[in-house]
Amino acid sequence: GPVAFDDIGNRASRTATFEISNFAFDDSNHVYGTKIGTFDTSTQLWVFSSDIMYNGNSAAKVPDMVIPGQDFRRAVTVPQVCYVLWAVNVTFATFCISWTYVNRKHTVVRASQTKFLGMIAFGTMLSSGAILPLTIDDSSADPTLFDESSDVSLNGTYSPANLACQLAVFLYSMGFVVTYSSLACKIYRVKRIFG
Repeated sequence: GPVAFDDIGNRASRTATFEISNFAFDDSNHVYGTKIGTFDTSTQLWVFSSDIMYNGNSAAKVPDMVIPGQDFRRAVTVPQVCYVLWAVNVTFATFCISWTYVNRKHTVVRASQTKFLGMIAFGTMLSSGAILPLTIDDSSADPTLFDESSDVSLNGTYSPANLACQLAVFLYSMGFVVTYSSLACKIYRVKRIFG
């Protein structure tokens, strides 16, 4: 049919056909559609020629689904496990740095380039430090700041949790850079000496 446009270039509603169709399955599981209504542009109302059919070929409206609430907070024991794992890693890295320093004059340790060994251990401490900010979430917030009905975890109003989220990425990234840049420098130095 004819197409007309209004003053600002949109298609005029009187030249468009708006329909509502009901799609269902027949007995042999083929989908078929039935036009059940059109939009009357003169009255700006929907005109229905038959009832809307819902799931199960029923005209009864499906009740609204109740979405259960979610608790976005972590388990209480997670921070303790994180602290223990971080402490084990830092203790072991500190032991490695100390052992390297004490044995720095030994031929094998000198050949392993003690400065780079220390950088690798320090980088692993930085990377494992990323686990500490991840123990902070919205359940760490002072309960008097928010009522139970507000969903702090989705609206981002608890700034310590926001900072912790950013700090975890920073610590892990910096630890990765320190660890692997020292490995790359070690390899480059060996190549320069023996290449």
